[in-house]
Amino acid sequence: MGIYNFCLIGNPVVHSLSPKIHNYFIFKTKLNAGYVAFQVNEGYFTEFISFLKENVNGFNVTLPYKEKIFNYLDDLDKDAKEIKAVNCVLIRNGKMIGYNTDYYGIMKTFEDYNVDIAGKDIVVLGCGGAAKPLLKFLKNGRYRSLKIFNRTVEKAEKVIDDFCLNNVEVNSLLDLQNLRVCDIMINTTSIGLETGEFVDLNVNVKEFAFDMQYNLKELTPFLKKVKGCKKSDGLNMLIYQAKKSFDIWTNTCYNFDINDIKKHLEG
Repeated sequence: MGIYNFCLIGNPVVHSLSPKIHNYFIFKTKLNAGYVAFQVNEGYFTEFISFLKENVNGFNVTLPYKEKIFNYLDDLDKDAKEIKAVNCVLIRNGKMIGYNTDYYGIMKTFEDYNVDIAGKDIVVLGCGGAAKPLLKFLKNGRYRSLKIFNRTVEKAEKVIDDFCLNNVEVNSLLDLQNLRVCDIMINTTSIGLETGEFVDLNVNVKEFAFDMQYNLKELTPFLKKVKGCKKSDGLNMLIYQAKKSFDIWTNTCYNFDINDIKKHLEG
């Protein structure tokens, strides 16, 4: 099958689990391949993309470059076109094709926890780049109502218009303290990453709380604030989006046990 070179680019990437996940895939499939992470400063971004185009078969893109990478691509997958964010790039025949596999990761997480969003009252915290694949997933899911809480209401309203979402109410994050009940709550923000503390919540989440952040050792700050429902951090999403990227790059469909990968990461 030849030799494959894969990588992750972003800034920062020092704590990323992606190399460990992808090298697990490589070991299990016995590919002659490797996956590394590159911390890329913005001033060298264009030069580094040229280097990747000549030397790797595919790469993942994380913050802050999921939108900037658009300017360097030759084509886009339909999901990436709609989401307007790319986290996976395939290089084939000298062309760079952008994909969004975060959407797949979100979909699989909801499947794993047996959560159906149809007819549900849903709350989303944050409306930045991380929320975009989630909003596509929700758009396809026939929810009953959607409330979005964001630092900047105007920015959230623009994103909502871009996705043509219905039955949506946009609020300031400061108004979150007034929320009392919902079926599903999803955190797409980075609140708590540095301080370890999330904002106070007084919400009855009836069914499912999902945090796009992850922590291998304990609950995330957001999930610690939510009581009495099913909970998932972003680890399942991270693993599934990596699996989808790996399938795209290698033109395979590798089956794996997600619990085995989690044990590998925790070990």
